[in-house]
Amino acid sequence: MKNQPLLLSLIFNLLFTVVLILIGWKQREDITRWYLRKTHSAQIAMLGGSHTEIPNWNELLNRKDVLEVAGYGYTTEQILSYVKDIDAHNTPKVCFFLGGTNDVLSPKYDSSYTLSNYRLIADEIRQRNVTPVFQTVPYLLDQTALNNRIDSLNLQLKRFCQNQKIDLIDLNSLLARQHNLSVNLQHDGEHLNEEGYEVWAAALNDYLEHHDIR
Repeated sequence: MKNQPLLLSLIFNLLFTVVLILIGWKQREDITRWYLRKTHSAQIAMLGGSHTEIPNWNELLNRKDVLEVAGYGYTTEQILSYVKDIDAHNTPKVCFFLGGTNDVLSPKYDSSYTLSNYRLIADEIRQRNVTPVFQTVPYLLDQTALNNRIDSLNLQLKRFCQNQKIDLIDLNSLLARQHNLSVNLQHDGEHLNEEGYEVWAAALNDYLEHHDIR
């Protein structure tokens, strides 16, 4: 009985430590994002909507210096409003941008609207002395009409990037087959599964290696 308070204290401390570890693991992306902003140590920014927001890019790219600025369901106009999070005191070397799917999914937005936002996003990134790298809008699964709209948008995006001398990574050359998102790389007809993200991450790592961004 004399050792009971000590035993209870040890059990409490152990449980408290486990809880802190679990909270830290669950919130690791937020903690990493806070640390990168606090220490101004980000080398790479990932900017976009749900495609970009879903995974942990530091884990996917096997790095500790990736700043994620993304939100589920964001249109390009909403993404534009968040470019400010890549602030002048934390300037990565490169910003990988992907956006436009939610514009395509909404009937009130046309390609001219999206392209206008692309221009503004590129300008905002460059004003922060960061190199923008754009990525094509991925196809959807079994959505012919929407995929035709995506084709039209991507064609305009390619022309825009050529005129602005912005590097463009063609995700559909990696993630699609026959004008369709690959079945084995998706999980809901729009978003990628783990294998799909690994394919995407490999392409980004190839780009980083080619441009000697360490």
